[in-house]
Order: sequence, then C-alpha cells, then structure tokens
Amino acid sequence: MMGEDKKNFLAIDIGGTFIKTALVDEQGLVTDRQEIENKFADKESFLEGLTQIIEQNVHQISGVGLSIPGVVDVKRQVIVSSARLAYLENVEFLDELAGKYQVPFVIENDGNCAALAEKRCGNLKGVANGAMIVLGTGLGAAVFVQDQLVHGAHFVAGEPSFMVLDDSATGRAKTAADLSVTEMVKQISLHLQLPEPYTGQAVFKQIQEGEPFAVGEFNHFCRHVATIIYNIQTILDLEQVVIGGGISRQPLLIEKINESLLEYFESDPLAHRTMTMPLVVAARLYNDANLVGAVVPLI
Repeated sequence: MMGEDKKNFLAIDIGGTFIKTALVDEQGLVTDRQEIENKFADKESFLEGLTQIIEQNVHQISGVGLSIPGVVDVKRQVIVSSARLAYLENVEFLDELAGKYQVPFVIENDGNCAALAEKRCGNLKGVANGAMIVLGTGLGAAVFVQDQLVHGAHFVAGEPSFMVLDDSATGRAKTAADLSVTEMVKQISLHLQLPEPYTGQAVFKQIQEGEPFAVGEFNHFCRHVATIIYNIQTILDLEQVVIGGGISRQPLLIEKINESLLEYFESDPLAHRTMTMPLVVAARLYNDANLVGAVVPLI
C-alpha cells in the first residue's frame, strides 16, 4: 500500500476479450497501460487472475476501480447480471479484497465508467444535465441529472438498446438492440465485397466517397441514434450529449447525427418552440475512458 501523499489508483477494465489495466492519478492521467487476454471461465480463475494484477501494483496504489460489462448494484457493489461474467453474478468479492490489501475497491458498469470519465475531465465536465451514448458492438448510455449519475431503481438506467424504434417490426427488430457499428461495418463490407478483415476505416472511405449503399446504411444508422437522443431529450431536457466509441472519431458521424436531430426538432412547430436541442459532440477520452472512469468514485 502506498502513502497518503500518493495519488495513483489501479484501474481494471474487464472486457469480453481483453482485460486492460493502468495507473490513473487524481487528474485523470493514465500511465502503465497493460493488456492481457481474458481467458477466465469461472469465478476461481478470474479471482486468481485479478489477485495477480493487484499484487503487481499494490505498493503504489491508493485504491482499485473495476469497469465491467453488465448491471452493477452500486449500493451492494456486486454484479447483478452480465452476459460475459455470469459466473460473478451476486458474488461479493470486493470486501474480501479490500480487507486483504487495505485499500478501497469499487465496481461500476463500463458505460457508466466512460461517462464518469467524461464528466470529470472530458466533454461532460461542467455539464449538469447531460448524457453519454457509446456506439460499438452494441449500444450503451449514461445520464447525469443535476450532476448526479442516474442508476435507476434497478440499476439499469441508460439501456437504450431496449428502446422501441419501430413498432411495426416484430420481436427484437422493434428495438435498438441491433443498432451496432460492428454490424453496419460488416453489412457494408459484405455488400461492397471489401477485403477482410472488415474495418471502419475502409467503410468510411466508401461513405466519404459517396458510395450509395454505404451512405444509405450510414444515414440510417445516424437517424436511429438521433431518434434515441430526441426521445431522451423529451424526458430529460439535457444540455449536451457526448458520443463515445471508436466511430466518434469520425466528424461526419457527429455532423450527420446533429443534422438528423435538427430535422426532428423542426418537424413539429410546437416541439421546435418548446424544446431545446442538446449539443451533440464527440467524446474526448476515447480508449482511456473506462479506465479513468473506473477510479473516479475513489478520487
């Protein structure tokens, strides 16, 4: 354990494929990044691997923050449900680790971690009422109301993938569950017979060059994201929405979402006079967001 004058925290971002770790200071500076393959298939092997990571850093840290894909009961500090970490559901392991290493441990949903990072030192800093939407393999979100992260009564606030987008469809297709950057890239690549491995860079080249199918799929994707933002805005009246995920580095994405969102606001004169369109911007922290956000509750 380090002295009280030290200000480094160990951040652990647990993904389905890789586990990323880093040291993060109170200003959000990230150092000593490491990455290992997540081969753990049960509670015992996971806790053994986690212990090894902590042991390597325990003498230079003041606390440990974990970012995980799943629903987290932040009051009990346990994972309620997780498709990738089902073997840890309702397992209370943090108190034991905190007692062993004499430093505090916290755990939070990965989407919330990204938002907490943007709130502390990114593009949600100073925004009392805002949201972050993360676009990737799936769709995630986190909302701040009066500077407080909203978890909800059952800790599942910020799950827009369950939002109904097309009531005329059937089953899963009704919702935003299939709104996926990965799937969009795949479908465009297959249609245009682009070489594998399929990449966002290759697809965006086609979009920027005006290839009709690619542009159509991209516009459809952005329209759905704008629909989600508009629906959230009708309830929460936000100031700003930050878009995260690797695709958010593409200025065209933010431009098109704003364009589609403006169309919604201007389609109804009363809505246009009554509501205020939130500012939609790209995230600032990108790949470090989960790591920084994992330790924000400790800072």
